[in-house]
Amino acid sequence: MEVEITYKLQFESALLIGSGVVAAGVDRATTQDERGRLIIPGTTLKGRLRDECQRIASALGRPEDYCQPPRTEDMCPHPFLAKPNSRVALASSAEFPICELCQIFGCTWQPSSLIFTTLIEEAPADLSRQLWEEMAKTQVRASVAISRLRRVAAEERLYTSATSAPGWQPLFRGRIFGSLPEAKAVRFVSLLQAGLLALHALGGSKSRGLGWLLPPAGHSIGLPFLEVKVGGKILTPEEFRQGLEGWRKL
Repeated sequence: MEVEITYKLQFESALLIGSGVVAAGVDRATTQDERGRLIIPGTTLKGRLRDECQRIASALGRPEDYCQPPRTEDMCPHPFLAKPNSRVALASSAEFPICELCQIFGCTWQPSSLIFTTLIEEAPADLSRQLWEEMAKTQVRASVAISRLRRVAAEERLYTSATSAPGWQPLFRGRIFGSLPEAKAVRFVSLLQAGLLALHALGGSKSRGLGWLLPPAGHSIGLPFLEVKVGGKILTPEEFRQGLEGWRKL
């Protein structure tokens, strides 16, 4: 069954999504596209979302029913490599011999049937397109590493990071779409919706105040925009509640 989740993330603080690229004079640069717009790779959101979904599913059910990422050896193996009497070996004759979280997000032996698109920063509503294109999207800030043992600044560990520029709250739009087994589609997208609503921060240096999400006005959690469709129909609050309840295991 075809499913689609469209959502927006808005950040209250500056954002740092490591690109792995060392720019001139900058030790850590945030990810940008060819037009200089800030982006969040779909894989970054996917990994963070899996952590939240695993936490929710484990709280509602039994943690031992799910593998433990991110180490490959702790995740669902191929049935032929599973240890005797293990969860995977006992389920190898089933339609899906891997845990339900790996059915959603994929694992080493089976890719996910869902696509997590790259999130692209949107222009603020109160700025013209031309002004937005000309504005600098990042700012370089200096930081110093802290010695956890001594609890003081580490010697010769000054570094610079290129984060989103101050002065506005970056807004990103993303999309998750693909196909899921019809019998499990509502349960799976309900967990994904709960995971998105549970997100509170994204990216690096969260302990330094970077990457914290801004919930809608008047709410402690939530997203500026979230729409979930299953089979072309919008998921209702009651269907969401029942789908999430389906993860509860007594």
